[in-house]
Amino acid sequence: MGSLPRAAYWGIGLGIVAFFISFSTLSTSNINGQVSCSYMDFAAIVLGIVVGIIGLSLFRTPAYGGRSQLAIPAGVIIAALGVVHILRGIGVVMGPCNV
Repeated sequence: MGSLPRAAYWGIGLGIVAFFISFSTLSTSNINGQVSCSYMDFAAIVLGIVVGIIGLSLFRTPAYGGRSQLAIPAGVIIAALGVVHILRGIGVVMGPCNV
């Protein structure tokens, strides 16, 4: 079976840290009763891209040795975590505008 590649641990770690780091902008306005809200978290977007790339890198076959059987499932989970962070960064999920 084998252990997880080192990149998987980096992806999981950065994926967790990305929930706690924020560099965001929030803009709201109320014009004639119409409320408008705009939100963007740049740290979540950047870390989401990095985590997604790490997750996708687990799909490649290493040039040496064999690949762990857990590399593909871990890659799927880590890449999905990267997508969640990107969606969170652009305000689609878990943002203050969609409460």
